[in-house]
Amino acid sequence: MREAVFVLVLAMAGCSTAPSSPSTAVLSGTWRIVSIEAASQPAQPAPAGAAYDVTFEGARISARVDCNTCNGMFILNGSALTIGPTLACTRAACATAAFETAVVTLLTGEHQVSGTGTTLTLGSNRGRVTLARQ
Repeated sequence: MREAVFVLVLAMAGCSTAPSSPSTAVLSGTWRIVSIEAASQPAQPAPAGAAYDVTFEGARISARVDCNTCNGMFILNGSALTIGPTLACTRAACATAAFETAVVTLLTGEHQVSGTGTTLTLGSNRGRVTLARQ
């Protein structure tokens, strides 16, 4: 009888329609920043001709924000992603400095992660970052 209950529990778990939490493996790789949306502001697409991407590898994050790079740590717990406490960034004067500053501000801190295998959204009380798999 115990075996039948165990098999039934396993079968029900395999048929669950509840959304699964992202895993570090799902985040792994490089994502292009498509747009940002600071709280109470309209969405802004990433500037054309500038490199804006994020790479998750192991427990490390690196970001290319136009002519600068940022590095730091991240922790994923279910769908809760924490980046930082800070990102260490180079400080070259880029043509898209305002967008760059907004990206770093939005990336650092806690987020709720959602998405598919090709898109990713990081949402927080600071706003939202939308990414696409490269």
